[in-house]
Amino acid sequence: MRASLSPRARFVLFVTAVGLAAAAAAGCSKSANADATAGGTAPVWGRVIYQGQYLPGGGVRFHSADGSRSAFAMIGKDGAYYVPKAPVGPVKVCVDTSVLKRLQFEPPPKIPEKYKTFKETDLTYTVAPGNQVFDIVLQ
Repeated sequence: MRASLSPRARFVLFVTAVGLAAAAAAGCSKSANADATAGGTAPVWGRVIYQGQYLPGGGVRFHSADGSRSAFAMIGKDGAYYVPKAPVGPVKVCVDTSVLKRLQFEPPPKIPEKYKTFKETDLTYTVAPGNQVFDIVLQ
């Protein structure tokens, strides 16, 4: 017997797959194999804020400071994200809304280009073991 997914479940799976593929292809995906280097991880969540409002979608990636490990999550319409396995230690964070354009949503908010790449982003945090909340504020 074959299981059937609801249209909403299929859409969520589609958006997740496209988002992961887009993040892997984008400049923000510094490391091709996020698990290549052993190291601790921790769950991180929060909201992404731009111009005083929650960013209504996109992707966020936490890179270890040396670029050897990373973890990606989609940003929800309410600006919320959840990264279940962010690398522990100093991290650089990339934010990209171009995935919204690829999914043919309304035009994505135009955020500064510097947040899209590991080399240019100035968003830095330190992830410690255990649960963390980081609200990411884009200037």
